[in-house]
Amino acid sequence: MASSIGVAFINKKISRYALTGEWMNAYQVRDIGIVDIVVPHDQLEMVTIEIVEKVKRLAPLSSFFIKQIINSVRNQFVSYLNFVSQSLVLLSTTEDFYEGMKAFIDKRKPEYKGK
Repeated sequence: MASSIGVAFINKKISRYALTGEWMNAYQVRDIGIVDIVVPHDQLEMVTIEIVEKVKRLAPLSSFFIKQIINSVRNQFVSYLNFVSQSLVLLSTTEDFYEGMKAFIDKRKPEYKGK
C-alpha cells in the first residue's frame, strides 16, 4: 500500500511540473524519480565507471532478461509518447489553443470555450 501511495505522490508532482511548465533542478528531478543520482560534473566519469563495474558483476542471464524487460517498458513508453504528441498536435489546432496563446500575448486571462 505504501508503494502505491508513493507512486501516486510522484505522479502528482510530475503532473504538476508538466501542467505548469515549472523548471526543475537536478535534485528535484532526482527526488521525483526521473533520475536516480546527481553527481558533481567533475565526479561524473568516476561514478559512471563505478556503476559499470557493478553491472559487469551481474550474472549474464539475469543481465539479459533485465535488458529485455527494460526494452519492453521503453517500447510501451514510446507508444505513450507518440499518443501524447499526437494529442498535442490535435490540441494545437483548437480554438482554445489559439485563445490561450492570444491571452498569453495580451497578458490577460484566457476565455476557453471547449472548442
